[in-house]
Amino acid sequence: MDLSTLRHLGEGLLSQLARAEYRQRAGLHGAVNLASIYSGFQALSSNDAWALARGGIDRATDQASRGQASRFARLVALAHEGSVDAEPRQERLEAEAKAAVCFEGEPIAFRALGEQVAGERDRHRRAELARARDSVVASFDRAEPRRIEQRMELADKLGFTSYPAMAATLGGFDLGALAAEARATLLATEDAYRDLMAYGLKRAVGRIGLEPHGEAAEHDLERFGHLAPYAELFAPRGLLTVSRRFLEWIGLPLEASGTVRLDLEPRPTKAPGCFVACFSVPDRMALTLRPAGGAGDYSELLHGLGVAAFFGSVHPEALFENRWLADPALPKAFGLVFENLLLDEGFLIKALGAGAHEAGEAARFLAIERLLSLRLLCAQLAFELDLYEEGPRAELKGYYRETLGKAALCDWPLEWWLWRVEPGFPVAARLRGWSLEAPVHQALLDRANEDYWRNPRMGALLAAWSERGGELDATALAEELGARLSLASAAQRLVAVAAR
Repeated sequence: MDLSTLRHLGEGLLSQLARAEYRQRAGLHGAVNLASIYSGFQALSSNDAWALARGGIDRATDQASRGQASRFARLVALAHEGSVDAEPRQERLEAEAKAAVCFEGEPIAFRALGEQVAGERDRHRRAELARARDSVVASFDRAEPRRIEQRMELADKLGFTSYPAMAATLGGFDLGALAAEARATLLATEDAYRDLMAYGLKRAVGRIGLEPHGEAAEHDLERFGHLAPYAELFAPRGLLTVSRRFLEWIGLPLEASGTVRLDLEPRPTKAPGCFVACFSVPDRMALTLRPAGGAGDYSELLHGLGVAAFFGSVHPEALFENRWLADPALPKAFGLVFENLLLDEGFLIKALGAGAHEAGEAARFLAIERLLSLRLLCAQLAFELDLYEEGPRAELKGYYRETLGKAALCDWPLEWWLWRVEPGFPVAARLRGWSLEAPVHQALLDRANEDYWRNPRMGALLAAWSERGGELDATALAEELGARLSLASAAQRLVAVAAR
């Protein structure tokens, strides 16, 4: 067994997994057997492969070689985890696709409940829909504790002190510093968030007070995020037009060139949100989105196009590790750069045809929604660190509810405690993506002017920053841009836009 053989196997594994996950998320017919995929690449999950990967890290003599070795080790760790987790993961995905509830005599697919909750004006009916969804989520709980335990056991087997420590070591980031910055961000934004969300709820949902003295529930915040007052601005008919126009402005014809295939068909079995599947980096990708209506569709599609822009700009001759195994914070940051164009009043006016006042108010509401998302990520990180430290004890349910509820200032569903705990510890990558979005956004302002979003210079800059793929991690790219990763900067920008 040699490194070149394992790299070849790794490319095949990642491509097949992308196709399988795409089919699952896109709600396409035809069984996908994750276990059979991993069984075809057993060499990657062998002890010999891990010894080779760990030896590469130990033998590295400089930062570049250490980063490359760590990225390869991350692949081997993924193969180890996937070979154990394949069957329960597939069962969970299939259960989500098949689950449904009967509400007022009508069947509603589980995957449609989120958009039903957000779109429901009547608070009583919205609460009932949310309870129906939560009962389905609770039914997924049976297998989840064991999946958490298996990740903890894997980290121990591979020689790490914890599962999050494994993600941090192989990802090359300081977990303690990230956790401290997340705590600081929650503290620093609490007062502003309370005032801003109170304003937003009053304008978009109704007179519902936030905790600790109000009665706000999580479903009220989902209703707020739907941005019902701006339904016409974010009408479904403009979704593709706006996205294509923006890509033309910046000179990144991702769809026109065939790099990315878009699937926006509203199939009932589609998973919520947007997913980008990389079949071959950088030239073959597919983006699937479940349209739910409203501003969320625009945010999701733009984010997905940002992710695709990163992978689609990687040099085709780059090393396997750099093409496929980039720091996951990088594509997430590019996704946020695209998504956060909706915070720019000029973009809303030029791309969506908003009036000046409408653009200002919509940007404010979106910034409040983004601030909530950032605070929830910070809280989720704190919870997951404790979860992997203590194990999935039922007693942690109350702690989860308290931690997320305090971040959102509302009553938070107890049933979700393990629902969003995903393999790979992606909560850290999402936070680091936010930390990188701030310096990338500032660099675009400095180098392509305030209307960078309609300047071909933006596309050229993003392509240049993406070309090396994983050669630079998020920290190194920020430094190259003359900045540093900063959650504080991201939060400050959101507060500034929301408070205008």
